[in-house]
Amino acid sequence: MQLFSATYSLLHRRRQQQGIALTPEGRGLLLHLAWSGPLSIGDLALHVDRAQSVVSESVAVLESHEMLARVSDPRDRRRTLVWLTERARQWLAEEKEPLDAERTEAALAGMAPAERRQLIEAFERFIATAERTRPKESPPRRDDSVTRKPRKKKGTRP
Repeated sequence: MQLFSATYSLLHRRRQQQGIALTPEGRGLLLHLAWSGPLSIGDLALHVDRAQSVVSESVAVLESHEMLARVSDPRDRRRTLVWLTERARQWLAEEKEPLDAERTEAALAGMAPAERRQLIEAFERFIATAERTRPKESPPRRDDSVTRKPRKKKGTRP
């Protein structure tokens, strides 16, 4: 396991992207919206089990970083939803990658083409073997499921 630790230590991506340092709460809201789709601030507050005022403040901060935008609900134009901007979608895509792409590519570029092919083929076999040895009762984790289950509103039907 020293090879994995050394690879990760040398090539892991630093968390701050595009000059944006998100709080864990902000990151959680973005991930939840990516999973759920556009929501009103009230619904988002219920989903993440936070006060509406707290979620509203967090949304305002994310809007100021151009990570969220308010959009009209297509089913009810009187309602406003919050949704991910292109910048947020790009940030989330990068967030899922644990290794710094530029540093990884530079390390691979320092290898002979035949060595790169052998390394990639060996990793592909390793991943395939690891998939076969995964216990049946532990399904793959979703990268974007980080928030609590939604609370039901009082007095509403299931």
